[in-house]
Amino acid sequence: MMLLALSRLCYPSQPWMQLHSRLLLQLLPSMSAAEVSRTLLGFARLGYTPETAVSGQLLQRTQQLLPEMRNSELVRTMHAMGKLHLAPSEAWLQEFYAAVEAAADGLQVSGFGMVVWGLAKLGAKPHQAW
Repeated sequence: MMLLALSRLCYPSQPWMQLHSRLLLQLLPSMSAAEVSRTLLGFARLGYTPETAVSGQLLQRTQQLLPEMRNSELVRTMHAMGKLHLAPSEAWLQEFYAAVEAAADGLQVSGFGMVVWGLAKLGAKPHQAW
């Protein structure tokens, strides 16, 4: 949530973002789906791609949370990942596709468009049924 607020106010310095990233690693295991998706969106709005170690942990945590993500969290996550060029593994993508398919009835057209945009930015190609 702090990153979203900062993205509206200013662009924090590189050292501040690195410090925030290190603190994030400590909090990440206990963060909810909403908190993780908002964190990714905050990074995306700031145009800051976290270091590889932090990105890897974020991807791992989002993969754990995919089955419980609400529609808005799925949309937010993929949109941010597309903006950050944060490419997940094939296994991550398969779980994401399954989560979106399970939530498809409640997904608005604009949200689906943001998901498809994020996937396209990552070069991901969903299976034919999509």
